[in-house]
Amino acid sequence: MTLNGEDQDAFIADANLERRDLTKGQKAMLIAVRVPKQQGKKATSLVSKDVHYTRVSQARTVIEHASELVDLVIDGSMGLDAALAEATRRRLSRQRGKPGSIYGAMLTTVDAELVS
Repeated sequence: MTLNGEDQDAFIADANLERRDLTKGQKAMLIAVRVPKQQGKKATSLVSKDVHYTRVSQARTVIEHASELVDLVIDGSMGLDAALAEATRRRLSRQRGKPGSIYGAMLTTVDAELVS
């Protein structure tokens, strides 16, 4: 939506990123929603210097595998780590069902820690 020739959603997202009371997880999610993955690491780092690209990547995992949790992370009702654990659980569950998947028999140490 535009207002006076400006993207109103972009303005709101940018204003939210400037708020100091947001957690890094909330900021990472706002960036992940705002900056398309195709723009890459450099574009993401230009948006916010205090949020590591890894956290934005984790937020994108939540968007892809547990999209209904995005608003909960943004509003602070759920932390990014908890949403990531659920998204990872769902991703691994889907992969287990695919023929030939290496995840059918085992979880990586990192994934096992996120799911538990």
